[in-house]
Amino acid sequence: MRSEVSAMKIQAEDFAETLRALPYLNAFIRVRLNLCEKLDLLLIQLVPLLQETLRVHGPASFYSERVVPEGGATLDGYFLPEGTVSCSHHFT
Repeated sequence: MRSEVSAMKIQAEDFAETLRALPYLNAFIRVRLNLCEKLDLLLIQLVPLLQETLRVHGPASFYSERVVPEGGATLDGYFLPEGTVSCSHHFT
C-alpha cells in the first residue's frame, strides 16, 4: 500500500510540474511557430530574388554563342547582320 501511495505522490508531483511548465511550453511553441511563418515568408521572397540575380549576373564564366543566320536577323528592333556572333547566358 505504501508503494502505491508513493507512486501516486510521484505522479501527482510530475503532473503539477507539467502544469507549471505549460505556460513556458506554450510561449516557446508560439515563438517557434512565428519564426517558422517568418522563415516561410523569407523563403518565398528569396526564390524570385535569386532568379533575378542569376538573370542579371550569369552564374557561369562562359556564354552560349549563337551565329546569326544568312540574311541577318532583327532582334528586339535591332538588325544583326549575318555571321554576327551573339552571346547570352541561359537566364536572360
